Amino acid sequence: MRAGVAAIVVLLAAGSVAEAQRGRRGAAGGTPTARASGIQGVTVTFQGALKKLTKKEVLIESDENQLMTVRCSGKTKYFDKDNKEIKSSDIDLDTVVSVEAKEDVDSKLTAIDVKIVAPHDKSLGK
Repeated sequence: MRAGVAAIVVLLAAGSVAEAQRGRRGAAGGTPTARASGIQGVTVTFQGALKKLTKKEVLIESDENQLMTVRCSGKTKYFDKDNKEIKSSDIDLDTVVSVEAKEDVDSKLTAIDVKIVAPHDKSLGK
């Protein structure tokens, strides 16, 4: 009886060791567990007319009529044309804004800053 119990314990232990070794080989030499993504830490800036602004996203339209949706988070900051921090609700639709964004862990863009762009002074060209 003791020999049977000892044999079962040895078999169970051997199975655990074999499983642990298989797991290590798979992690070291197999497919990577993390998804490959773009260059980390790089930010991009988009500029256009504000079409939609919610707690979760900002939608802008470029001069070329291209629509761009960027996620917003609790860390997204909003600035007026004098670079003073404001609430998102202070920005009117169709205001020209600049959106600085970075790639999130799921390869989608998340806004870091949304800034009102100062209109160009038309008298400068005269």
